[in-house]
Amino acid sequence: MQRANITTDIFTFPNKENHVVYAPFRRLAFLANRDMVNVLYKIQQGEALDEDVYKNTLEFLKKSGIINGEPDKLPPKKNLDSFIPTAVTLFPTNRCNLRCTYCYASAGEYRLKDMDFETAKNAISLIVDNNLKVGSKEFIVAFHGGGEPFIAWDIIKMCVAYAKSLSNKFNLKLITSGATNAIMSSEQVEWSIDNLNNLSISLDGTPDIQKN
Repeated sequence: MQRANITTDIFTFPNKENHVVYAPFRRLAFLANRDMVNVLYKIQQGEALDEDVYKNTLEFLKKSGIINGEPDKLPPKKNLDSFIPTAVTLFPTNRCNLRCTYCYASAGEYRLKDMDFETAKNAISLIVDNNLKVGSKEFIVAFHGGGEPFIAWDIIKMCVAYAKSLSNKFNLKLITSGATNAIMSSEQVEWSIDNLNNLSISLDGTPDIQKN
């Protein structure tokens, strides 16, 4: 009997009749059957395994660095005293016009107040100041959400207009981007084409879970 230790972060999630095992710090992902997942669970619980029965599985996990390997090499921690953000991602609202079952935001189930322009304006001013301090020639303003950001339509337009005014004033290149579920009016589509450098459309999962 042998006891092993899991020596890296792993995540498992179902994929049809199999599971995907993902070990990000080992840059590894593979399909596994239920037996493999059970083995990983037993190891995690500290159970001893029969080396004869699980020989090939244990050898694979060792070779992959999942068990009995070197500890994860974590990225160096940033010194927060010298942290100077040069980009901002604004979450204008947690409201949404859909209710996709997979979404972490739950379509604004817990209603929060939309971001006010003064808050957004201060955030944009901060990163412009920071970019000037570090000698950068550009700054980034992005819109994401705990909901559908384009529901806060007026705020987004005001933010971009303000960012453009600072871009012109300080001769900095402005890069704008956003994320959306693409339930947009023709006006919003045309405005996005004219004012955003990048626009990502969120469309995850199979048709049956795209519900509203």
